[in-house]
Amino acid sequence: MPKKEEAPSSLTFKDIWSIASKIPCGDYVKKKNGLDYLSWSDSWALTMSQFPQATFAFADNDVHPDGSQSVVCSVEIDGNVRSMWLPITNYSNKVIMNPNGRDINDTKMRCLVKTLSLFGVGFHIYQGKIQPEDTFNDDLDEPAPAPAPPPAKKQPPKAPVQEAPTSEPVNNTGDENFDPKEWVTMTLEVAAKFGESPDGLRELWKANKKKIDELDTHHPEQYKRLKEAFTKMRDDLSKKEEA
Repeated sequence: MPKKEEAPSSLTFKDIWSIASKIPCGDYVKKKNGLDYLSWSDSWALTMSQFPQATFAFADNDVHPDGSQSVVCSVEIDGNVRSMWLPITNYSNKVIMNPNGRDINDTKMRCLVKTLSLFGVGFHIYQGKIQPEDTFNDDLDEPAPAPAPPPAKKQPPKAPVQEAPTSEPVNNTGDENFDPKEWVTMTLEVAAKFGESPDGLRELWKANKKKIDELDTHHPEQYKRLKEAFTKMRDDLSKKEEA
């Protein structure tokens, strides 16, 4: 376990992040289905090494219109609270209908790890290779400049191909069970319920950046819907803070 860092007697979110985001997790990262992850026991042990006063709790499960469920976890460190949700799925990320006790328990512990990452513990594992400037921020409304197209190459003429009409792009995310419209709806429901501040919304966006990038690439209509809704919620929360 890493050596405990000196911390102020009364911690703020910024204080916690400056310590938790620097906790070395490399020796504890495991791999399953080609993805890196941190077990709940290691994540909690690393948290306890720096913040022994931390506590966690779970709210009642959110039951969605299709019958699926999400667990909701909250972690408190010195009065600073972060909350996160996670749908109950199997290891193929397929939603489990009528989950049993084991399904719920496993998802709760994975959700605990995700919630701890909002304080900084293992956050880099969720980031992958995403750069900070790519994340949800106050410049969200400004579209990023499009990269210059490569020089056109002469191609032999091709026979025209008739495209099948569709109102939503084909799912090219690699997960045949992923429903972009349903995922965006679920994400906005939780953001409206637990996004208590502009900073809280940014943390939710960052924690789901990988899936949001998939939306941007393969489902631009749903990405636009999500982005516009997050921007409106952020602006509304900013106005409340200024009032």
